[in-house]
Amino acid sequence: MTLIGHGSLMFEHGEKTIHVDPWTKVGNYASLPKADLVLITHHHSDHLDTVALEQIKKDNTITVMPPKCAEKIKNLYESSPILPPNISGPTTSPPAIIAFETKISIMAR
Repeated sequence: MTLIGHGSLMFEHGEKTIHVDPWTKVGNYASLPKADLVLITHHHSDHLDTVALEQIKKDNTITVMPPKCAEKIKNLYESSPILPPNISGPTTSPPAIIAFETKISIMAR
């Protein structure tokens, strides 16, 4: 597992590469391995970066993201599958789960 920065991670296992929330502000995705699987947690630009996606996707890259994200980038992924969350697919068993952003305040006393 490699922390690219912020919420961006890359996992490599054997010949497979998984990117989570790729964001060009924290990483040079043109120099990183292409993705077999991309996981997008939500639609904010620091998690859904179309420039980063274009740099890491292959024709057969599988992407799992919430429907709101898929609508934003459907033209970018015409030739590769987008799987909605909460379903099982070739690489999503158990099913993918949507991430929800929460704010937690911890006060020291």
